[in-house]
Amino acid sequence: MRRRRMSRWEKTRRRKIQLAILAAVLLLCGGIALLRKKESPEPVQGLTGSPLTSGEASSAGREQGEDKTSASSQQGGEHSDEQGNKPSSSLSTPSNPSGAQNAGSTVEISTEFDKYDTKNVPFGFGNKVDADNRPEGLQWYVNKFGSYACDFIQPKSNLIFLTIDAGYEFGLTAGMLDTLKEKNVKAVIFVTLAYVKDQPDLVRRMIDEGHVVGNHTATHPGNGLGSLSVEEQKKEIQAVHDYVKEHFNYEMYLFRYPTGAFTEQSLAVVQSMGYRSVFWSYAHMDWDTKNQPDRAEALKKALDRAHGGEIILLHAQSKTNADMLGDFIDGCRAKGFEFGFYNKVD
Repeated sequence: MRRRRMSRWEKTRRRKIQLAILAAVLLLCGGIALLRKKESPEPVQGLTGSPLTSGEASSAGREQGEDKTSASSQQGGEHSDEQGNKPSSSLSTPSNPSGAQNAGSTVEISTEFDKYDTKNVPFGFGNKVDADNRPEGLQWYVNKFGSYACDFIQPKSNLIFLTIDAGYEFGLTAGMLDTLKEKNVKAVIFVTLAYVKDQPDLVRRMIDEGHVVGNHTATHPGNGLGSLSVEEQKKEIQAVHDYVKEHFNYEMYLFRYPTGAFTEQSLAVVQSMGYRSVFWSYAHMDWDTKNQPDRAEALKKALDRAHGGEIILLHAQSKTNADMLGDFIDGCRAKGFEFGFYNKVD
């Protein structure tokens, strides 16, 4: 029996049905892909810092402004700590029994460093905070790298951890130490090899007054520690460690990445050398000595962004930081916070 030929109207109708089915399938696939992306977000490229001038960097022992790793850093943007709306989700981090600091690493480091990913990971966490004023964008880093010996933020508590990067001396560190002593606050002060060689009296004072002196590499490599070979990375860390041990009889245990950028391989290298990597959950545009933020605005912003478990990064060459440090400490305490000591965690 011959099949009846379809009319033009019937062909058009069937074609419309086929297109509708195809569109529905494409829409469904797109929705699934979007859900998967939301479940595992990529790091947010926030505003970051810019390097100092060549003259300043030279006198600084190659200390350059933190976080020049995102695209905006090429234009001298600000650290990725801008915070806007407060979503209800809460950032959680693994904690030690005391609850004040993150627990030790759950990763057993292999000496075969070639097996670790060498892809550069910029550090930037966007402008959203959770209900506790803690940066929401840090969760991606905690989820992906939190099993290593590293801190992007500390567990929720009433504690704030004050850290200072001192790549070179600008005549302000002694005054900041005076303020810290007056306020009875212990900071972590990250130093380069040039700094410890040029400023032995200040380093000795930091140690004697109970601060933690941390390792900020020998030369502060401008493209980040992870841009170097494994052996070069080790030398950057070991040179500072050995010098401080020999001249100050002090055992360093905390490390901060130049520029903030890292790789999985560099996390493994740092951990294999007995160090814990310390990032930050708040910083501001303070590193350029020729373009300092307004004191009142910077103080208000820092207090508005204060949060439990905060790791705050300040640069020692900032006059704004030196001028506002005492009021910042008082303001945080008025809000119910206290400043924690950065203990060594195995």
